[in-house]
Amino acid sequence: MGWERIKYEAVCEDCGHNGFVIIADDDWGRSQTTWIDFENQAPNPQAVARKKADARDCKPLCKCGSSKVIRGNFLGSCDYQGNLHENP
Repeated sequence: MGWERIKYEAVCEDCGHNGFVIIADDDWGRSQTTWIDFENQAPNPQAVARKKADARDCKPLCKCGSSKVIRGNFLGSCDYQGNLHENP
């Protein structure tokens, strides 16, 4: 049992800053979202307590102060650091 991680490009809609997002899930239905080159903001503790958000699903914040960061192109499967797996 392990985590499956997928890496995507990410871009701020306000300033155009580029980065990445790693979206992971496991066999138990848990999820995790990690933003690379953006600040990761933890979800609201009340939303987590009410099961409206997973404690590992961070929201992005750009260096310009915008939270309008969108997921872009699919890059492939990766490890927890964002290193892409080579295709056989």
